[in-house]
Amino acid sequence: MARLAASTLQRIEAMEQNVTIDTLDQIVTQVVHTLRKEMFVDTAGVIILEPKMAACRSLFVGDDSVGREGRQNDIPIAYDDPLLGLIREEKSLITRYDLEEDARYRDVKVSCLQRFAAMSVSMAIPLTYQGHVTGLLAVGNKKSGHFYGREDIDLLHTMADQAAVAIQNATAHEEVIRYAEELAASLRRIQLLESIKTNLAKFVPKTVQQLIEESPEAPSFEKVESDVSVVFADITGYTRLSAEMELDDVNRLVERYFGAFLDEIVRYGGDVNETVGDGLMVIFRDPDPQAHARSAIQSALGIQRRTAEINAELRERSQPIEMHVGVNSGIASVGATKIEGAAGTRWTYTASGPTTNIAARLYSLLSCCAPGGTRTPNLLIRSRRVRQVGPQRNTMPAAAFAVEPRACVLSPDARRNRRYRDPSVEAPHYVYRERNPA
Repeated sequence: MARLAASTLQRIEAMEQNVTIDTLDQIVTQVVHTLRKEMFVDTAGVIILEPKMAACRSLFVGDDSVGREGRQNDIPIAYDDPLLGLIREEKSLITRYDLEEDARYRDVKVSCLQRFAAMSVSMAIPLTYQGHVTGLLAVGNKKSGHFYGREDIDLLHTMADQAAVAIQNATAHEEVIRYAEELAASLRRIQLLESIKTNLAKFVPKTVQQLIEESPEAPSFEKVESDVSVVFADITGYTRLSAEMELDDVNRLVERYFGAFLDEIVRYGGDVNETVGDGLMVIFRDPDPQAHARSAIQSALGIQRRTAEINAELRERSQPIEMHVGVNSGIASVGATKIEGAAGTRWTYTASGPTTNIAARLYSLLSCCAPGGTRTPNLLIRSRRVRQVGPQRNTMPAAAFAVEPRACVLSPDARRNRRYRDPSVEAPHYVYRERNPA
């Protein structure tokens, strides 16, 4: 018997050492077959409790009715089965005889005996790990027809203790693998979301991105009055370029220029709000009105500078372009505009109101008229804060003009002749004064 016990323990200890390569199912199968072989019983089984899922995992192997060995039986058992509840409560071996004769089990006698019969076993031994019942071993009758002796019971307890450790290790190993797989799946989802975020960021204004990041579940897009500077920029002669060049060449040209413009816009903290073919709209915001006005003007001057640089770079391959830029500062309604139709709802995030309208009007005026002076302007600035920008020399081959409201008006004749109307004319609107931008 001692030799049998030693052999059995060696098998169980080997299971513990092989837990890194054996799955929980493999460990359970080894335990069951070791029980059947070493104890020489007709049926052996293992039930493992899974508290997190309130479920059980079981494996039973026994002889069939005609004596064929090793038949695996599928015996479903509920987590709240009365026998499992009794085992968790008693934490000790329970036999068929105990259930039939011990008055303490009177209330669960019938249900537990039915469970014993369904499993074809006569004894259940708890699997205990760190004081908690994690499952049970179940064995049927000995094939020799003998009763279980004290040494048999001691060996079953020892096997149960060793099996509990092996099964717990295998369970922990299985959980680690499951957690690793879940983590990998989560990382893949995060990577997918980051990819979506990165791609959407190419089409969504930076302000909207920040609002969503600050409150992803319920971002606030309500319109609020805010002091902003708005920049409109437009390529002069885009229609001519489109007619003279192949479409792919035009697209590459626009991307080359606008890529450089974006660097200037981002450098000064601007937010590209809209792009329409050959033009773009940029919003500058800052708690300090002078700061966003300064940034808008510096960005506009940067666009003109980069235009001149790229024109020089590409002078052998394409005609130079001119950028018309209008800058205006003031109060605007900033937020989302909802457009609803039969096809659905679309939201746009923009700055609207007179401040935006005037900025758009300024750059559009550049294409139809020129103020008095020696040069045609490429940049019109309407801002009482323009003098706050600070000293800065205009080294570009582009003229910059400040626009002060209510000074004089351009008549249709003056626009056609590209001359100013007399400043004494009533109903004044704008005057253009060439500046060495400051």
